[in-house]
Order: sequence, then C-alpha cells, then structure tokens
Amino acid sequence: MTSYRVGQVLYVVLSKEARIYPMQVVEEVTKKTLEGSVTTYMVRGGPNTEETLAIEQIEGEIFDSAGKVQKALIERATAGITSRVEAAVSKSQEWYPTGFEQAADDELASLKKVPVKQVGDGTPGIPTQQGRPRPPQLGKKPKGPPPEVAALAAELAAETKQLEVELPDGTRAKVGSIKVPDVLQG
Repeated sequence: MTSYRVGQVLYVVLSKEARIYPMQVVEEVTKKTLEGSVTTYMVRGGPNTEETLAIEQIEGEIFDSAGKVQKALIERATAGITSRVEAAVSKSQEWYPTGFEQAADDELASLKKVPVKQVGDGTPGIPTQQGRPRPPQLGKKPKGPPPEVAALAAELAAETKQLEVELPDGTRAKVGSIKVPDVLQG
C-alpha cells in the first residue's frame, strides 16, 4: 500500500465523473493486531472540514501530484486519439484501396480569408457558404477558433513574404508576417 503524510494533498480522478478532485490526508490510523499492522488514511474533500472518508472508500484513481494526473490523462487522451486515427486509416485502406494521402506543404493554405459583412444592426455576422452573413446566435459558443485567430491565420497564409522564426526547442519555422490583433497588443 502507498503511504501518505498527514496534510498531503492528493488528486483523485473520479470514476463516476470526468473530474479531478483534490483531497487532503487529515488522519493516519495504524491498527496493530496479531496478524500485523494495517494503516488507514482518512481524507477530506472540499471546504467541509467535518466530513472525512477512508481512502479505501474513494471511487477513483489517486495521484500524489497534479503533474502525475496531467501526465496520465494526456497519455490516455493520446492513446485514444491514436487509436481513432489508426482505425480511420485502416477503414480508408479497406474502403479506398487505390486512394492516397497528399498533405499540403503549407498547413495554413486551406484557410480562406472571407470578408465578414455586417448584419442589419451593425454587429458582425458569421459568413455562410454563399457569403451572406447570418446573425450570431446568442448563448451558443462558436465552433472553431475565435474570429481574431481565424483572421490572423488567414492573413498569415495570404502573405508572400517569408519570415523565419526560431522556436524555444531550436526548431526553425518559416511564417508569413505576423499581425497581432489590437485587443492583444499592450
């Protein structure tokens, strides 16, 4: 059994919910019998300091650091995505045996710069397939990147002048000139 220290914060990935819940070890109880000793840890979750729970009663995976939780969840997500992509590739080979992939040299080439027209009340509309704006729907989150990001990406793709940038890991990348939206400028 893993040992913990009183006061230590644990992170629980609950099995019934897609949620990470922090808990704190508040008590360590060691029971000695003729068969040996058994240590039980009591934890609390949330701001209520009165309710405690034996660590064995927790329905989920327990991690002793936030970094370990993040690493485990990223590995699971990556495995799930890889599995889905491999299944799609397998199906494409089965369904389209003479087909092939051809990746674009320019990752941003598929983005189009579409002018945004104004709706009758003066607010910017969302361009449709025919180029006519439709009013933004209130209460719904927009799908895809925010308009500023999409516009920035489209502008980058449209630029012919190449700029070379060195990323923190030493990789060199060629990009078009970069225009930062006014809201992001200091």
